[in-house]
Amino acid sequence: MTFTIDNAWVLIAAAGYGKRMNTAIPKPYLPLAGKPVLQHTLARCLSWSDSLRIALVVDPDVLAQHTVPLAFDNRVTVVKGGTERVDSVLNGLSEITNQTASDSAVLVHDAARPLVIKEDVLNLFNTVADARTSGRADGGLLASEVTDTIKESSGETGMSDTANQTTADILKTVPRERLWRAMTPQLFQLDQLIGALKQATDATLSSEQKRLVTDESSAMERAGYRVMLVKGSSDNIKITLPQDLAVAEALLANQRLV
Repeated sequence: MTFTIDNAWVLIAAAGYGKRMNTAIPKPYLPLAGKPVLQHTLARCLSWSDSLRIALVVDPDVLAQHTVPLAFDNRVTVVKGGTERVDSVLNGLSEITNQTASDSAVLVHDAARPLVIKEDVLNLFNTVADARTSGRADGGLLASEVTDTIKESSGETGMSDTANQTTADILKTVPRERLWRAMTPQLFQLDQLIGALKQATDATLSSEQKRLVTDESSAMERAGYRVMLVKGSSDNIKITLPQDLAVAEALLANQRLV
């Protein structure tokens, strides 16, 4: 099947609780500019094309406790999440296979990235589609170049004088010229992604091997597929820590002014 945004599926991973937020409310339902984070994310995804479909992977009981109107849009299918993120993604992909061809395009996106820009997603789609046609790559993801100086620690850590902050000894400074921050969405062929994720969670793998698979791209890389980086906006932050909500609200306000 030809990779186009109009016949694609989006899988939104929203079953996690976000333990680092230190709140009783799961991260997708925290308020951002008066609406749940998940409502913003769904609005962004639904704006990419009138005909794309969304598999929203959540804890249905938690979803029922919050007001997220777009979760019940007729283009959205609610899927029950699993124990770990990879289990949730596989649950969502399984549902998608029931409703579309196995070689369809699927975008996997974090619910906690509500500021993704439509133009970036369309560019991701067009770039990956061209790369697949030419044989350069099998899939791709939005990413941003690292601009900070990066330090690798020795692994020796301790407590600093300031509460709740850890210290670490520097092993070396890592050259940043070829480093990128992986973001979402990540775009792959449906059956290839399912196969890669199943390989990455095989019971015969060591815990260390499984630990190295931290996103869909790393699973595809491990399975031997070629994955390309497509530059995206730095606005596409992942809400992870409490202070990220304030940053996201400021970015959201700025996007509305542009």
